[in-house]
Amino acid sequence: MTDNEKKLIKNSRPVAQESPRLRDMPVKSILTDPQLYIISFIWFAMSYVMYNATNNSPTYLKRVLGLPIQRITFLFGVISISCLVVNVIIAILGKAD
Repeated sequence: MTDNEKKLIKNSRPVAQESPRLRDMPVKSILTDPQLYIISFIWFAMSYVMYNATNNSPTYLKRVLGLPIQRITFLFGVISISCLVVNVIIAILGKAD
């Protein structure tokens, strides 16, 4: 490829747009939006519940309370489905804007 061909290709390309800069981002608006804190709290609470549900609670229910495994798995199935429903609701509310 000759230099003239390279120049022709380079000059025929459209001008590239600059990527957004951090200073152009509305950081103050994002950090003062109450929805950010509500969603963060909901995600933290759900993560905490799921952590305890999968690590601590089944052992406690089996050893201390003597519940059968079938009842324990049903209970945590209900918790998991509830979290799924909450996730869907959050996704729908997030799309509403």
